Amino acid sequence: MKKSIIIFCLILGLVGCGTSNVQEDKTKKDTEKSAEKNIKKGTELTMLKEQAKAGIVDAQYELANLYYTGSEGAEQSFEKAVQWYEKAAKKGHAVSQFYLSAMYTDGTGVKKDLDKTFEWTKKAAEQGLAEAEYNLGYMFETGEGVKQNYQEALKWYEKAAEQGLPIAVYSIGDLYISGNGVPVNKEKSYAYVTVAADLENELMGEDTYDLILENLEEELSVEELLGAEKYINEYKVKYVNFD
Repeated sequence: MKKSIIIFCLILGLVGCGTSNVQEDKTKKDTEKSAEKNIKKGTELTMLKEQAKAGIVDAQYELANLYYTGSEGAEQSFEKAVQWYEKAAKKGHAVSQFYLSAMYTDGTGVKKDLDKTFEWTKKAAEQGLAEAEYNLGYMFETGEGVKQNYQEALKWYEKAAEQGLPIAVYSIGDLYISGNGVPVNKEKSYAYVTVAADLENELMGEDTYDLILENLEEELSVEELLGAEKYINEYKVKYVNFD
């Protein structure tokens, strides 16, 4: 499975409702309600801007989200989103640091800069944000934005895996498949991928790793599969806490 850096997308659900045969008074009421709602949104946005300008970090983060999505009366502006994420990030807001790193990754609202991606990813990871820990591990593994270092990659994958992030658990197994930073060990790689698959299925109901497991099974002998069981049980306790 090809891995990649995680880029958080802020998703706004927009629901449009309409009907062709409605009474005129209902249409008028709906229009009035819509106008009232827009006024309320405008008032709330104004208040949020004032709080953000006053230096309230949570308000700065929320305002950045609104500019990113173009929601709640805010006109979409990735540039303004970067501006407010950065203000919150500089005050130590971990999620803002992570989102800011993502925007530097693909050049959204700001010039693409992998050095900045690494800088802000590291700050968020050092605060224990699992997705940032994984991204930092990925950057060390691939050498994107930082000198390649498999031991550092393993270190940060471990931290993210301990928080139950499936792709981090898988990534450790992938290192044991490739032998990057650790000795090749088919039993351990199979065990890590198995636990990643179980964890992802439990959390999201997805089966991303099933095909990988099937391919690994074909490469392992019966003895090796039996040997992998002890690692599977160990890793389930360590990373998933399955009963």
